[in-house]
Amino acid sequence: IAAKLRVSISGQLSSQVSVNNNNVDRQASSRILEEVQKTEFSHYIVDKTAQSAHGFFVLVKVDRQAFIQDVSQKLSNLESRLRQASEGLSQKTAMERFVALHGMKPDLEKATGYAQLLIAAETDGRNTTRLRDLESLQQQARQAPTDLVFLIQARPDDADLAAAITTLLNESGIRTSQKIGRASCRERVCYVV
Repeated sequence: IAAKLRVSISGQLSSQVSVNNNNVDRQASSRILEEVQKTEFSHYIVDKTAQSAHGFFVLVKVDRQAFIQDVSQKLSNLESRLRQASEGLSQKTAMERFVALHGMKPDLEKATGYAQLLIAAETDGRNTTRLRDLESLQQQARQAPTDLVFLIQARPDDADLAAAITTLLNESGIRTSQKIGRASCRERVCYVV
């Protein structure tokens, strides 16, 4: 049932083109990942069990209304914590927003999973607004690193370290600059490393 209720599919495509002595070399690779999210059931009854070469299969019965009520309560608790943590988010600096949103990620991921479970379990669409609100918060969390600009300055002896830090920040979606300027620092805020 978990595979029917919550499956995440993600993909990654990398492409590289290089030119050497008028020869063009192209390489591409792709990766697709499917993940069945962990789903906890309470108040279940084991109906059947079977052993296979790869483990055990267990057929359980779950009261639908009890399941919905349990998941809904868990979601409400997480939503309350997320509301409290996101209060005044728009008035915070880019760094404060980044830190606050980063700290919310575990609860946000759990809450999104619970909302998806409720949408799958209840077909009346009552929980789509809850999921939409959580997805909006997730989008803010994904956007938060791009609102930061770190000014990287280093002595010539430390140029390799500065390059490594720049690469690490850029891979995390955080922009870097080597000079202060209005174009390089959104909201006129730079963080010096």
